[in-house]
Amino acid sequence: MPQLRVDRDLQPSGCMLPRMRSRLRVLKPMKRPSDGAGKLRGMSRKAMADIGGRIRSLRMRLDRSEPGFAALLGVEPELVAAWEAGERIDRDALILIAGATDTEMEWLIAGLTPAEVESFHAAARADRRRSRRPDQAVRDDGLVRPRLIMADEPPPPSIAAAWDVQPESGAPAARRRPSALLLDLPGATLVAGRRAAAYRVRPASGLEQVQLKLVLQGRHRFEGPRGRCTIGRGGALFTSSADAGLAAYAPAGRYVSVFLPAASLATRAPRFAARLMTPIAAGSPPLRLIGAYVSSLMLSEDGLDPETARSLAEHFVDLCAILLGAEGDDRALAEARGLRAAQRTAAAQAIEAGATTPGFSAAALALSLGVTEGQLHELFLETGEGFWDRVDARRLDIARARLVDPEFDPMTVAELAFACGFSSLGEFTRLFTARFGVDPADFRRRR
Repeated sequence: MPQLRVDRDLQPSGCMLPRMRSRLRVLKPMKRPSDGAGKLRGMSRKAMADIGGRIRSLRMRLDRSEPGFAALLGVEPELVAAWEAGERIDRDALILIAGATDTEMEWLIAGLTPAEVESFHAAARADRRRSRRPDQAVRDDGLVRPRLIMADEPPPPSIAAAWDVQPESGAPAARRRPSALLLDLPGATLVAGRRAAAYRVRPASGLEQVQLKLVLQGRHRFEGPRGRCTIGRGGALFTSSADAGLAAYAPAGRYVSVFLPAASLATRAPRFAARLMTPIAAGSPPLRLIGAYVSSLMLSEDGLDPETARSLAEHFVDLCAILLGAEGDDRALAEARGLRAAQRTAAAQAIEAGATTPGFSAAALALSLGVTEGQLHELFLETGEGFWDRVDARRLDIARARLVDPEFDPMTVAELAFACGFSSLGEFTRLFTARFGVDPADFRRRR
């Protein structure tokens, strides 16, 4: 079974970034499939049917209806149905599905013959040569977006300016496949996904950067002039581009890296260098929040305007400064700005992923975030929206999708209401009617 971007301990799944001071948009998945472009030519019907079956099994593994899976990907439900029938599948569709669910591309195309696999990768390479500069994060519309990067491509200029990265001699060659997602912000670079097995780093000619390495799955080892350090799942480590060394990763692992200018950190944590190469234990609240924050940003298609992108970069500097020992007023400012923004993001993701699960409560969510229940409510009130307003909105969206999904036809409206987390049919009917202008029973009959 493929590995999915669902890590309940570190980064609740979800595809929505909360509104932060009314500037952040609702984020959608990445690039939508195009009509005609990237078409899989010369593929047998059997191969296409196999891919469709794998897409369906992936959807079921995620416990999503067709409308729910379509909402996750940002496409129409009819397109999901066509894919599962082995129709209208193209490279953009597969890249979208793989990227949004953190699924191995090789697993999705495992039913292809060797010749078909080579044709698939050759066409993808041709598409990349015809595309825009791969390092360009700000397009003509001025918005900043994440992008897929390949396992064997060189680092982007924002990283290469500080780090000279070379594959380690004798390490397995990187395969040409989407490996990670990269988001270049003004003053911070985020990378989430897999890594090459091993590589050496040396200082480049640019200004010093500090890298936070967070292990979501697998293990990471770094050997440098400050010593040797190994971290496992949930742990993290800071290293500097001023230190040459060897970085080794578990090939099947998943990692988050945050690259920041050392000068930015020095203004908030002047003694940060003393904490480089010191393991950070799993479970640290700032670490958990960073994982959730990066996960949310990587699902953006709409893009971030420059002002928002700069604010987000500052939030990551704040979070890392806290981990690196910021004190006094610097720490208070970092907690009031970056930490609260990350807590709000993690809370919104938890609502997105778990609003309908039994036992979901403000108290349990507050405990997982390391805040009081009152502080949790304050996080949402700062955006002009109450906590339970956000929860009810998510539950109503799920209920609405299930009311029109034939898979849920055996359930009564009351059963659906309770399954979506509402305490009574009356409460559900009142909220549904106020939101959509029709009661749920009539809505189901009109579908």
